[in-house]
Amino acid sequence: MKSMLDLNYEGRNIHLWPGNTVEKWAKIEHVTEQGMVIEFTEVRAHGYQQHYHVGDIMFLPWDDCKFIFTD
Repeated sequence: MKSMLDLNYEGRNIHLWPGNTVEKWAKIEHVTEQGMVIEFTEVRAHGYQQHYHVGDIMFLPWDDCKFIFTD
């Protein structure tokens, strides 16, 4: 079984938590055994309160990762 580190995710674009009220897209900056570091590239709040902004950098642990690749 391949490690998450071997999957070459760095630099890929993703849509985080598809189906969430506030839509979020990000670029994967770095991948570790514990999770990945992402930078938000687009956020659409649709009138809801947003906690993330374009340019924010966040560590996302693997057990909280739900995303689809957009590239």
